[in-house]
Amino acid sequence: MRDNRITLVLLVLFFVAAGVFVLYLASVRLWLHDALPVAFFWVPLLLMAGLILFQLVGYPRFDVRIILLEVLVLGALLHSILKIPYFGLYDSDSYELLMTVVRTLEHGVATSPVAEIRNELWPALVLWAALLVQVSGLDPFAVVRWSPVFLNLLFLVLLFLLFRNIYPAGGPVALLAVLLLACLEPNVTFGSAFTRTAVALVVFATILLLFQVVRRERIQFEATIGLILGLIALAFTHHLTAFMALVFLLVHPAVVWWLGFLRGRGPSPAGTAPTFAPGATVITLFFTATFAYWIYAADAGTFTVLVRFLESLFTADALGVGTYGGQYYVATHIVSLRGYVLYWGFYLFHVLFAGLLAYGLLRRHRFRRPESYSFAIFLGVCAGLAAIQMFVMPRTMVDAGPFRFVFLGWVLGFGVLAECIWRDYRGWCRRVCFAVVGMFIVYNFIALPPEAWNPNAPGRPTNVLLEDYHMAEALTWEGEGAAFKNGRLAIYHVSGVRSQPLGYHLNMPAQLDDLDWLVLDRREIQSSLELLEHGKYPGSVPVLERIVEYAGAKCHLANRIYESEHLVVLRHLRH
Repeated sequence: MRDNRITLVLLVLFFVAAGVFVLYLASVRLWLHDALPVAFFWVPLLLMAGLILFQLVGYPRFDVRIILLEVLVLGALLHSILKIPYFGLYDSDSYELLMTVVRTLEHGVATSPVAEIRNELWPALVLWAALLVQVSGLDPFAVVRWSPVFLNLLFLVLLFLLFRNIYPAGGPVALLAVLLLACLEPNVTFGSAFTRTAVALVVFATILLLFQVVRRERIQFEATIGLILGLIALAFTHHLTAFMALVFLLVHPAVVWWLGFLRGRGPSPAGTAPTFAPGATVITLFFTATFAYWIYAADAGTFTVLVRFLESLFTADALGVGTYGGQYYVATHIVSLRGYVLYWGFYLFHVLFAGLLAYGLLRRHRFRRPESYSFAIFLGVCAGLAAIQMFVMPRTMVDAGPFRFVFLGWVLGFGVLAECIWRDYRGWCRRVCFAVVGMFIVYNFIALPPEAWNPNAPGRPTNVLLEDYHMAEALTWEGEGAAFKNGRLAIYHVSGVRSQPLGYHLNMPAQLDDLDWLVLDRREIQSSLELLEHGKYPGSVPVLERIVEYAGAKCHLANRIYESEHLVVLRHLRH
């Protein structure tokens, strides 16, 4: 009875904190600069994460179902940071895919109105959203805005079931792994955007669960058919996730075979058999179908990126030139204490977690399941690919950032990390590990863009404001244009016109004069000028100088057709 009362008190306290957190986000949306103090953001957020960790490490009779509910609620609230305060969609790709969803509903064909973006090559997300709109009767904008949150929560539930079935410790290991992933900053940002990754991760986790069903249950024929269909469907969801699934299906069988070979020389410890082992026929079918489709879609697919990457390996002059690491992810571009914390914290936590993984895997290696090693090796492969893309591959080869590889690696890597922490550490040592986990969670909270939830933070809002909608509805959009605010404009939704982010023009100042219209955000200009003043502006200085000239009150280079507190819209830039 006493345990039930304690559980009830902790649960009530958790949901009270959740309510205060939602109240703060709502105040930002309603009153913006007159919102509640930021303490109403940090205190409930840290309290919710702390309560979950306390129940895992300091309350031995916790209920797995209750903690899973709390983790899912915390994950949903983290996504709501990029949903509730502002009026638009997170990430410019979401607007492009929204345009494709609307066009699919109108014409029955999953094609994008933007010629250079081939959304029909991976149509699963668009078709799913269009079907949801028809079944529910909701507005396409509402579906695109909120459905990624539900997809991400479904993904967390599937991973919880996967880890619970794999590891002997079951629920606690799965809870810790899912908690780490739910709080991971890339999972919050990627999971909040309406992108192909959202549905691809759900399909990937479902495939791994089906592998277990095929191996352990009696419904092998039905599960095998579903598995094959799921693997083929993965090729139509997202190119990068499908590629990493191919990598995992190379790593895992090799690890299973190698451990079986080593343990074949002596008695195998009990309980170390793999929970899933894909057969050669299934793997061959997946590889054949995926690469056949990529070759068919070679003009905009992963196959082309792979070919270009292999070609670049034989071009010594291109390696290490114009990389992400050289242009953006370096300490010389940091201008704030938060920036230094994020930069050095990234390396610190990965070194700590690598040490925990290495110690746990080597200390009791004969008592590990093969999944622990395959997950760890897969994480290492993802980290290696991220390092190559950051410091070796020219940025012009692929537009996606290198941290997506790290995120995909941690999707499975957190499972083996949680298993090492829970199984190999006792007493004060486990508490130290959980303290590191707690600091990592706080680190990811700090990594969330402060402009998204704090209206007084310097810089531009990550999401569009109501001001953007007023601007978009007041004007008629025609021709080619660009925006000096990272491309997240409401005109995607209001008028169906795509604005080219000005980042594409940072090294081509002459192209500015060829645009029909240009949207400037004074906050972004001011932020860029501050970077330039500290010698840390990564773009083209002549372009920035021209932008400042365009934004000037006495500019004679263009017609100023709209102006608000932060935005300036210019027309007819051609001389």
